[in-house]
Amino acid sequence: MLSLHRRIRTLRARRGLTGLELARRVGVSPSYVSLIEHGEKVPSEDVAVRIAQALDDREDLYRVWSATARMDERTRRALLSLDRDDPDIAPYLESDAVESAPRTTLPPPHVVRSGAPPLVQLFREEAMARALPIPLLVSGEISCTETPADHEVQAALAIDGALVGRESPDGLVALRVDDDNGRLVRTWLQAGDVTVLDCHADTFEPARIHLCRRPVGPPVFARLSLADDGCTLWLLPDPSDRTPPERIDLADGHGVSSVVVGPVVLAIRRW
Repeated sequence: MLSLHRRIRTLRARRGLTGLELARRVGVSPSYVSLIEHGEKVPSEDVAVRIAQALDDREDLYRVWSATARMDERTRRALLSLDRDDPDIAPYLESDAVESAPRTTLPPPHVVRSGAPPLVQLFREEAMARALPIPLLVSGEISCTETPADHEVQAALAIDGALVGRESPDGLVALRVDDDNGRLVRTWLQAGDVTVLDCHADTFEPARIHLCRRPVGPPVFARLSLADDGCTLWLLPDPSDRTPPERIDLADGHGVSSVVVGPVVLAIRRW
């Protein structure tokens, strides 16, 4: 009898999905997914196909798996239609077989439907739906972080929210690193890198790189340190640079939030 429950568990983990996420995509409960993955339940054909689609796997295998559990005439016809020498099929003709040659994270060629747009061929609609539109700002034009004006935006990014751990683009902006704003972080960021900043971050983490507004000159990327009971903010120089830290006085009611735009949550380098 065909058995795919271990294949499902293996592919789900390799695709980076939790049981809850797979259940949401398939339209069943997480407990039902757990029963399927442990071989305690075989889903209906409709659910089995949706699992195959969620995992970018072969629908025909899942149809046969569901039908085999019921051992009717349809089962026999489906089994006879399989090529037992097919390397995708042979390992699963015995119960509890384990996938010996896991797939890559890209869908196999036979899953790609001809005539579909290129991005849809590579990524399922669910992944595309997670794409966040993020404005790429002109260097130096960082005054507005809620709704950038037209003159502040030079391009736009579409990034899967899973990369930045967000479901909404609110507060996210992108900025290109150049020789001016990146001079304090050359060890970590290079001119030409594109960074995504979280302007809604409510915590200050000294270990991270932040974009900071200065009293004079354009904003700069820097590692930061607070001193004098939070009255002084130091912009630390790059380790390869022997210049002293740059001091910003936070007196007169100006707090860290008035100086720090936000931390870098993603950096993209073009090679």
